[in-house]
Amino acid sequence: MVFGVILAGGIGSRMGNVEKPKQYLSVGGKPIILHTLEKFYVNSKFEKLIVLCPSQWINHTKNLVKKNFNDSSKIVVIEGGSTRNETIMNSIRYIEKEYGLDDDTIIVTHDSVRPFLTYRIIEDNIRYAQEYGACDTVIPASDTIVESAGHEIISNIPDRSIMYQGQTPQSFKAKKLKELYEGLTEEEKEILTDACKIFVIKGQDVHLVEGEVFNIKITYPYDLRVAETLIKGEIMLNTVYRLVAPRRFEVAFNDIDLNSDKVVVRPTHLSICHADQRYYQGTRPADVMAKKLPMALIHEAIGDVVYDATGEFKPGELVVMIPNTPVEKDDVIAENYLRSSKFRASGFDGFMQDNVALDRDRLVRLPQDIDRTVAAFTEIVSVSVHALRRFERFTHARKNVVGIWGDGNLGYITAVFFHYMHPDTKLVIFGTNEDKLSSFTFADETHLVWEIPEDLKVDHAIECVGGDASQKAIDQMIDIIQPEGTIALLGVSEYAVPINTRMVLEKGLHLYGSSRSGRADFEKTVELYQEYPEILGYLSNIVGAQVEVNSIADMTKAFEMDINKMMGKTIMIWNK
Repeated sequence: MVFGVILAGGIGSRMGNVEKPKQYLSVGGKPIILHTLEKFYVNSKFEKLIVLCPSQWINHTKNLVKKNFNDSSKIVVIEGGSTRNETIMNSIRYIEKEYGLDDDTIIVTHDSVRPFLTYRIIEDNIRYAQEYGACDTVIPASDTIVESAGHEIISNIPDRSIMYQGQTPQSFKAKKLKELYEGLTEEEKEILTDACKIFVIKGQDVHLVEGEVFNIKITYPYDLRVAETLIKGEIMLNTVYRLVAPRRFEVAFNDIDLNSDKVVVRPTHLSICHADQRYYQGTRPADVMAKKLPMALIHEAIGDVVYDATGEFKPGELVVMIPNTPVEKDDVIAENYLRSSKFRASGFDGFMQDNVALDRDRLVRLPQDIDRTVAAFTEIVSVSVHALRRFERFTHARKNVVGIWGDGNLGYITAVFFHYMHPDTKLVIFGTNEDKLSSFTFADETHLVWEIPEDLKVDHAIECVGGDASQKAIDQMIDIIQPEGTIALLGVSEYAVPINTRMVLEKGLHLYGSSRSGRADFEKTVELYQEYPEILGYLSNIVGAQVEVNSIADMTKAFEMDINKMMGKTIMIWNK
């Protein structure tokens, strides 16, 4: 287990004549300690965040936590110790009492008044502590270091090239740290400056984690002014992973303005779509590839809120990100059909980023306890929900029998939701793979497309096939659908599909296309998740490979695995 340990035990004597400890002073409109906690709160690897503060400030700190964090149970506030290291020991004692202490228990200790650390620094600390047992965040010394043993004249000028300036976090295997600390003599304890020195005194290795120059500690009144300036003009340097050619990702960078009205979200789970694969494999026409790349892929993703300047979204809230991005409004045409709308991962960077800045109407809250591997592909689910909402508008009242063509992911998702939205309708599924059809356990009938009973008729039909098979599927629909029935087209084909317009005319059929989705469809999808929780169980059946992504090599691995799957959604667990 991994625990975040926020050291807030200081009284801020060097801050001057202030009424409260410096960690509770306000920067950018809120206490410094909240800025710091937010950085830890959004990392799902932490079992618990432990805040250690003076006893007289415990209730105040608890109230701040309860007021500002969506799930305040993730954060516990306890009393600190008489020294920095005793404070850390208090956190270890708490962990040992509540959770037990084993060789793999990790603590990430951090100064409450260092609010500008990054997600990357925290991740590196966790990884290095797990691998090496102890690590310290540092930056190279930029100025000449001068030693003065008597504090009056220079006694030595060390080689600056091997000097580093210490920061925090400092991270450890907690059991090892406790054992080493308890083995110190009183003389050794007197010369301690921080927890890393415990390891150094005992001859244990402490590995270095690269810090950042802006990871400053707010100690003096001047630091407060610097911090306020950083907050007001705060820019987050963001890493984007773009496809630059088939099967080749490269790193790019952009700035996120934290003072804008955007909400910053850290992706946690990303789902690979067939559309992503067409770019990854380079199967789209050459002129399209040249126009679209370089571009970050993925339009199906969820994540945790990192930052919202307005406070509407709280850090740690789980949200689904809407890839469709309209730039205009129309009273008649839906946002996903406006030709001016941008769509992520289609000429516009998708969600393969460390952080994503979105307009607040591009986010829909998800239940915190939802299965994230299922929620990851909420976007494609919303596409089905959008099509079914249109189905209600365009079809006549007779819905005795409805057929869905397609036994892949889109067909399965559409069928699941149709089943719950129209429980009294006979649902028939048509496909080409008997094994896939067997997973449609909720359907009334399933048929291979070459074994359709001659007397079978449907009132309406939904096409979820796409690609080269679309023509045959549509021909079958036109053939067996009842007069004045409606055909919904959801499958995407790269090239034009011939249609038997003569029979469309003779039967008086209605055909409508359905593509992508908008905010209202995402909201309806989440509503249906909550109304029919069994849906999530059905959707979990199509969760395929799950790939932990820590590097570009892992991204490539995920896409290559996805190519060879028979069915299911490949989910990238985004540890970037």
